[in-house]
Amino acid sequence: MTDNGQTLVGDYVGVPQWLAEILATAYPTRSVEGVHDVVAVDGTRYPFVLTACALLGVTDPGISTLADIPAYFGVAAKAVAVTVSATTETPTAMAVALASARRARRARGK
Repeated sequence: MTDNGQTLVGDYVGVPQWLAEILATAYPTRSVEGVHDVVAVDGTRYPFVLTACALLGVTDPGISTLADIPAYFGVAAKAVAVTVSATTETPTAMAVALASARRARRARGK
């Protein structure tokens, strides 16, 4: 991390050569997912753990907010109430659950 912990810096590993050659210009920005305040099994504390990173192209996505999704698919939107509450799960368990769900979702898509 740099900028007093405000900027995450990393390298992609195992990227195919053809993608590595165009990565900076074809996918100039990134979108990340992560979990804050993670405590590892050995007790080590991490202020942020990166769980996913997506490459974003040179054009903005057609969907920028959740409200755009119904319009994109041509359906009427319904109001949905969401209740958020505290959890007793540790951030590490949440990170593992997120990663597991992502792997399962990707496996179904293949």
